Amino acid sequence: MTKLIVRRGLSATYQVFLRVFADSRRLEVIEDRRSRDRRHQHESAPVDRRTGERRGPPPRTWDLADFIAVEPPEE
Repeated sequence: MTKLIVRRGLSATYQVFLRVFADSRRLEVIEDRRSRDRRHQHESAPVDRRTGERRGPPPRTWDLADFIAVEPPEE
């Protein structure tokens, strides 16, 4: 099921999407629950085995329209 994630604090936009997609069985509308990044630069793991940053830049719709659509991974 595709998830439509609405930026935190935009209750009106979230409510509109809920109404518009209420009958959809292929789309779930959720509000972003994050209040801040969990990671902090000053915290470090004892051994960092990662070879690079795993996160990429957010999709353009996150900044332009305050939502993103996330497709489930293919099985």
